[in-house]
Amino acid sequence: MAIATEPPESKHLTTVQVAESPFYIAMSEEDELAGEDSVTFDRLAGRPWVIFERRLHPPLYDAVMQLAEQRRIAPSKLHRIVVPEDAYSSIADDGAVAFVVKSGALRVARDGITVRPLAEDAYASD
Repeated sequence: MAIATEPPESKHLTTVQVAESPFYIAMSEEDELAGEDSVTFDRLAGRPWVIFERRLHPPLYDAVMQLAEQRRIAPSKLHRIVVPEDAYSSIADDGAVAFVVKSGALRVARDGITVRPLAEDAYASD
C-alpha cells in the first residue's frame, strides 16, 4: 500500500481516492482578486505566476501548463519555486500570483499575503 499524488494509470494497480486538495492562489491583500471568494484560472491570464519547479511534481505541473496552453492563457512572467515561502518576494515585489497547495497556502498567508481557492476541478489533486 502507498499514498501517492497523481499515481500513474496501470491495470496492475487499484487506486482509491482518500483526499482531495485544490490549488490555492496566493496574492497580495491589495490585489483585486483578494476580494473574491475564489479565483478562476482565466482571471490569472497576463499576470506574473509563481509555480513549483516541475521536478517536484511533473504530472501536476504539466496539467497546469497544458490547461493554460489549451485555454490560451499565459503568464506575463513565470517564477519557479521549491518551497511556498519562496513565493513571498515575487508576490510582494512583482504583483505575482502563486499556485500553492493547502499546506503551502497556510505557510504563506501572512504579512500582506492572502490566499483564495482556485475554482477549477481540473486542479484538485489526490
